[in-house]
Amino acid sequence: MTNITIQEIRAYIALANTLSFTRAAEQLNLSQPALSYKLQQLEEKLGAVLFERSSRRVNMTEAGLKILSNAERLLQDLDHTLAHMQQLCQEDNYRIVITCSEGVAAAMLAPVMTSFEERFPHTSISILDDTDSRVIEHLTSGAAHLGITSYWQDHPDFLYVPVQTDQLYVLFPAGHPLETLEEINLQALAQYDFIGLTRESDPGQLVSKLCTRDGIDLRIKFTASHIGTLMNMVQSDLGISVVPRMRLPVQLHESLRMEPLQAAGSEVNIGIVSQVKRPMAVQIQLLREILIAQADNFSLPENP
Repeated sequence: MTNITIQEIRAYIALANTLSFTRAAEQLNLSQPALSYKLQQLEEKLGAVLFERSSRRVNMTEAGLKILSNAERLLQDLDHTLAHMQQLCQEDNYRIVITCSEGVAAAMLAPVMTSFEERFPHTSISILDDTDSRVIEHLTSGAAHLGITSYWQDHPDFLYVPVQTDQLYVLFPAGHPLETLEEINLQALAQYDFIGLTRESDPGQLVSKLCTRDGIDLRIKFTASHIGTLMNMVQSDLGISVVPRMRLPVQLHESLRMEPLQAAGSEVNIGIVSQVKRPMAVQIQLLREILIAQADNFSLPENP
């Protein structure tokens, strides 16, 4: 048995998975005659018929079924080996793209960069700070290798690992009447103009859910999709707001104050999102492991 090609193996697996010459050919970007030729060549080299063909259907023979798992494992091992070889060749100038819910990068990435740079001094990291919904888009489109977010729904191509619990905090200008309260609950917020995060964000959805549960009607005057915009509006005394603590700058502006929101269920899980169906470069694996291991050492903002 000699000269079996990877293209022939791929043709066999594609037809085995689809049982359709049309779909298998489209999957491999081949014409149907070219696909048939590759399968014929493979069958001749193996000395066995792998498929029963008729004008209406394609079925696998006993021989075809027997070798399927071996062929799939062979192809998977090859793809992983080739990806690893490419990674080794590019290790000195590798670039990792991480997408984060706005504000999270300062708290979670900055503390781990030193240990990562010691291992990969020539690897660059690009950070895409964005809204929660855009973080999902960056991941599913392949624009980012890793994600850090609280806004996540199960996806078969990704693994979400919770690493930290964040707390909703009330944000208000210095000297605001809220500053005199020992505890701030949702009822206290309802007395003042409120600046909310859009409902496309996880914190925005959580605040809305808590208010609905407790029968609280906030006086929402403005909404914003970016934390920076919201902070500037609070700083300008346009209203108060509620945001996760980790989304705020480590050094809060002296004109702002923050206090924890006293409400059951006001916690937000922050997690690391990574791909599971594509080989992960060793640099990405290490950065992911460092982020998970050092989750308790993240930087959190304090009142000025």
